[in-house]
Amino acid sequence: SSQGINLVDSSNNTLANITAENNTVYGVQLNSSPNNILANTTAANNGNCGFHFRLSSDNNTLANITAGYNSSDGVFLQDSSNNILANIAAGNNSSNGISLFPSSNNTFTGQLHVGNNVDDCFVIGGTNPGLDNDCVSDANLNDGIDLTNSFVTDSWELLVTDTQIRNVLQNPADMTGDINLTH
Repeated sequence: SSQGINLVDSSNNTLANITAENNTVYGVQLNSSPNNILANTTAANNGNCGFHFRLSSDNNTLANITAGYNSSDGVFLQDSSNNILANIAAGNNSSNGISLFPSSNNTFTGQLHVGNNVDDCFVIGGTNPGLDNDCVSDANLNDGIDLTNSFVTDSWELLVTDTQIRNVLQNPADMTGDINLTH
């Protein structure tokens, strides 16, 4: 099919134990769909993004998510805020592991492993990436983390391994929080 799961103007849904793979476009897409829960969900081998949230798909929770081998980003949040992403693995995607642009105030917690992506670990535009706990970025072809046009006011830790370190922190617009980088 063209999209595995497509929620449009839909809220208060719980999607659990789902695999969306081999779709010609997105694995899971939310359009203007706030307050949903996606748990234990995998999006792999899709023709575009694994997970694509857009147009005010706010206040959603993604827990125990795997996004890999997609033709674009593993997880792409576009104009969507206040989402919680917990225990995310986004690797081996043809573009970014996780892209937040121009989303703001999303929170990452628990285990976060983003590696072996063709482009960056994260592309973040907006405020407060909200990285928390164990965040590992490894073996991404370009930047470990790209904070272009970001406003970082939180403090967070990031482990970067086997990634080009030269652009780990690239062009932050405002850096008032602390970033503890381990390489």
